[in-house]
Amino acid sequence: MGRLDQKPSRSMTAIVMLWLVLGVAGYWQIQKLNANGYLASQAKLASQIQRRTVPAVHIPKINPGSWPPPANKAEPMAADLTAPNYLVIFDGSFSMNQRGCSGPFTKLQAAKTAVKQFINALAPNANVGVVGFGDSPYGTNRSFEHPMISGDRTRIFDLLDSVRGLGTTPLVRAVSRGFEMLEAQARRQAGYGQYHMVILTDGVSTDGDPSMVAKTIVRKTAIKIHAIGFCLDGGHGLNIPGYTNYSKANDQEALERGLQGVLAESEAFDPVEFIKP
Repeated sequence: MGRLDQKPSRSMTAIVMLWLVLGVAGYWQIQKLNANGYLASQAKLASQIQRRTVPAVHIPKINPGSWPPPANKAEPMAADLTAPNYLVIFDGSFSMNQRGCSGPFTKLQAAKTAVKQFINALAPNANVGVVGFGDSPYGTNRSFEHPMISGDRTRIFDLLDSVRGLGTTPLVRAVSRGFEMLEAQARRQAGYGQYHMVILTDGVSTDGDPSMVAKTIVRKTAIKIHAIGFCLDGGHGLNIPGYTNYSKANDQEALERGLQGVLAESEAFDPVEFIKP
């Protein structure tokens, strides 16, 4: 009988070493395959995100002839047919977390304060709605969209307070959605009243050229577009003389003045005269 402490033979040692080498090689091969699979999945995800955030420019469908189109039979008519209407497009993208042009506050904090002051200053019978972007990694959802309402605006303020600075700047999609909401309200008012789209943004659109959409809306409808570039170094695609009322704001006070200018202009603009049948 051999001794228990007998040293393994050279052949046995070689076999063990071969197993170890093969095991290590196999492990790294599996890791390589996993890494390749991970990279492929990330590339696919990036491609999906790219397609999602930079789609083809969507031009709203506006029926030829008089605007708005007649209301559907299922749509109730508004109680106040001459009420003014304001649709605020609010930029909640990641860049709005920056400081430097709003004193100790972020651009997002300053924008929330200014927009809430603007909404508070609207006439009690005015309808106001919000389309926001940025409260998701892609910046493309409608997480803080609010329908047109008049009277108590507490729910709109709560939604604005909940906005986080995330994602990109899909202005084309936001402007198109804002148009849909204003047109729906215009149908309920038989086209009477005022229709204002108020856009506040600090960046360039990431889903196409918003000027094409803005021009189409202004040419074919009674909607007036007001755009404010907040702390922008250069120009902006929504600065379209003859189509939009554009202003730049390099601090919170200038932003508040720009929004006050929207109010001053709308007060000087007479609504379409309403004649009872």
